[in-house]
Amino acid sequence: MLIDSRVIEIIEIYDIWQQIADCKCKISISLGDCATLAAAKRFGLMPIFLHEEKELLEAKEKIVKWLGTKPFYLL
Repeated sequence: MLIDSRVIEIIEIYDIWQQIADCKCKISISLGDCATLAAAKRFGLMPIFLHEEKELLEAKEKIVKWLGTKPFYLL
């Protein structure tokens, strides 16, 4: 239902795996967070996280440098 609404789009991971790996090598955050950042970077979007976890807070400067923008936190 959500996919049919076109609110979200499922992408193939091989489209962004090199960016995920680059992020993981440069920033000490989870692979899942790197996948979110890489997808946002690839499509020119702002990454959205629920809240700023400790590891994201500690890596804030590296994230902004790598991504070119700050992520958005809902809470």
